[in-house]
Amino acid sequence: MKNLQSLLNRIEVQVQLDLEAEQRKRGLLDLLAAAVRTGKPSEIQQATESLKEEIDGGRTRATKRTALLEACAEHFGVPASCITLASIAERAGAGGERLVSLRSELRDAAAGVARMHRGLSAAIRCQRRVIGDALAILLADENGNPMNEQGMLVDAEV
Repeated sequence: MKNLQSLLNRIEVQVQLDLEAEQRKRGLLDLLAAAVRTGKPSEIQQATESLKEEIDGGRTRATKRTALLEACAEHFGVPASCITLASIAERAGAGGERLVSLRSELRDAAAGVARMHRGLSAAIRCQRRVIGDALAILLADENGNPMNEQGMLVDAEV
């Protein structure tokens, strides 16, 4: 069976890596927000790809995190579904104090990223509606009918 302190050290390192990833995501969301404000497609594409790469990297961290949590569950003799960072810290007693602090930082960082993501999503949806409305006005016929109500193209070679 693994030593509890060794497990705690490995979990703390993993949580620190997760915290750093959340901070990187926040920075990438800042870049994406700036790109959306400028409206430059190449900048938006680049920021989106960078954010996707960061999110994809989270899968590897998630696999490692799951393995560590399962090892803790085995150590404490409980089902893996019952293990959380808080429960590990509680079971570890004084040895889990650092984990409590890291857990709090990670929760705050993840909440900040989620808030930023929701705000950016709302801004993008609004921008899409404005562009859609502008196109509808510009492409309307002389009676103000939207383009999609003017008919459709048909392949004449039947």
